[in-house]
Amino acid sequence: MAVKYKPFINIGPGFYIEEELETRGWTKQDLATILGLSSTHVSELIHGKRAVSLETAKLLSKAFGQSPQYWLNLYTNYKLREEKTSKAENETEIKANILSHMPIADMVKKGWLPKWNGKLSRLVENVEQFWGRQGLDFAFMDKCAAPAFRKSDAFEKYNRYYALTWHHMARKCAAQYKVEKYDSKKLTAIANELAEYSYAENGIECLIQDLAYAGVKFFILPHLEKTYTDGSAFWDGDNPVIVWTGRFKREDNFWFTVAHEIAHILFHLRSKKAVFIDSENMDITEQEDEANLFAQKAYKYDEIVSFLGGHKITVFMVRKCSEELKISPSLIVGQLRHHQILKHYQLRNLVNSDVLESIPDEFFADVRAA
Repeated sequence: MAVKYKPFINIGPGFYIEEELETRGWTKQDLATILGLSSTHVSELIHGKRAVSLETAKLLSKAFGQSPQYWLNLYTNYKLREEKTSKAENETEIKANILSHMPIADMVKKGWLPKWNGKLSRLVENVEQFWGRQGLDFAFMDKCAAPAFRKSDAFEKYNRYYALTWHHMARKCAAQYKVEKYDSKKLTAIANELAEYSYAENGIECLIQDLAYAGVKFFILPHLEKTYTDGSAFWDGDNPVIVWTGRFKREDNFWFTVAHEIAHILFHLRSKKAVFIDSENMDITEQEDEANLFAQKAYKYDEIVSFLGGHKITVFMVRKCSEELKISPSLIVGQLRHHQILKHYQLRNLVNSDVLESIPDEFFADVRAA
């Protein structure tokens, strides 16, 4: 049989006064007359709205027979319990406020925040240091989040505050990277050769180096829980930034995300305050659609479909298409999957390589130094 627990009720001296009245058959007015106090005074004593002073304790002891110390102790213990309960409730409210805006456990696990070992003061200090501001008023997140996070309701677990927390860390990490002065013409030239980069040996490392020469910062910052984020594009001073989360470690996801963010930089980052956070199942706005089409064109989707048209899509045919169009086999399979020409489990051996192994360590953001 399950044990049912009743909620804790802090009982004050008023409860015992009412018990004494009931035992004697007295009314509150009777007690007021006996004590020489107003009925309002007695009512406030019973409801805990008035303190039991030494004089009141002496009067109650004369009326009911206990010692004055008895009534003073009842009141003192009642107030101590009340204060303790209020403190616990306040701490609970503070922690709930923080956790609704920041995935603390995940951030500690990733080394973004120090461990707080259950000490609220330490947690508050860590949070304030992370944001670089005093207090726990997260209203600023509501002002910042709306234009940056266009997310579909399809993912009910998505938390835009967590996404903004991730973006704040991305901004802090961006300051660690030094690149050349931004040149949009150089970036356009890179964009026009993305397919060739994907096909080349060491193409990923070459791309990242060339992005730096073009004045574009690139690094990897893992996503936070409930963000479902693949990548982001924003400005750090006069340099655009591309961040990839590596949420999917596949090569096709890397290449498509990079192309998508390059499109945002070239066409959509008109303001230095503009931010694009690209997450799974997000609303397809005109800008997102344009970025998707840009990536699709960069990776020769129409040519791929034309080349493979009328053929059974096999490993042999994909490799032949790759050689002909000078594009990575993973991008061929990835795009065919995206357009539901292939099932997600087909030709898995061509896309499931861990691309993170191809990226130099220096491009994994050092969150502890941020």
